[in-house]
Amino acid sequence: MPSLSRTLINALLPKGSIWSAKVGGFFDALLEGIADAFEMVRLRLAELADVRNAKKTSLLDELERDYGVTFNPALTESERRAALDARINSTDDSGSRGELERALQRAGFPLFVYSNSPAVDPSKFNINYLMVAGGENAYAGVSTAIAGAFAADIVVNGDIVVSRPVYSMVAGGENAYAGVSTAQAGITGLLEQVYEYFLPNNSVDWPFLFFIGGSAEFAQDGSLVSIERVNIDDDRRLELREIVLKYKPTFTWGALLVDYI
Repeated sequence: MPSLSRTLINALLPKGSIWSAKVGGFFDALLEGIADAFEMVRLRLAELADVRNAKKTSLLDELERDYGVTFNPALTESERRAALDARINSTDDSGSRGELERALQRAGFPLFVYSNSPAVDPSKFNINYLMVAGGENAYAGVSTAIAGAFAADIVVNGDIVVSRPVYSMVAGGENAYAGVSTAQAGITGLLEQVYEYFLPNNSVDWPFLFFIGGSAEFAQDGSLVSIERVNIDDDRRLELREIVLKYKPTFTWGALLVDYI
């Protein structure tokens, strides 16, 4: 079947038998070569129609830079295109649960968003334990032993880095001493840590918390009973948090019931 360019050339030729190319002949080969050259240009120009379409663009690297998406070599091309598509097609949203959920799923995350209404104590979803009675690692009598933790990624704001001074000597420390003229107790450096959020204990604050995870079960009154945890590639952790921060209202807290693997 002739290409579109060859069909166009044939249609533009003058009428008459002299312009009828013999199949396989020199004139036919000449027209075919001209058509191939035109076809390359036509196909290249056709790509311009999708140059800003994340799912089809041939300039993926350039389009990512244009929208401020940091290149992540750990992602596959399809994952990169899904993330970019979510960024490009995002709109000025109203902060609704549905809009955030659609943005996450458009980016390729198999997640659902749940409002905490009627409000329940978020600590009830603390179902991940580092130690259980009778387990291989179960032990007692150690003051630092930890048996459980709320294994959720809490998203409130962007990362807040807190700096605290590091002292060479502090009162009551193991290396504290006095009476030596050369003793130093000043600041030797700064230790930077990301500020950690903890779930609110006051029930007044619970309605401002929402959950992101897998399938959920609800009580008869519509309150959440359980939420399945979802495995998410650790390489996409920052991307996931950025989407949540972009869509959620500033006064809300998001509890991501995910496991980064």
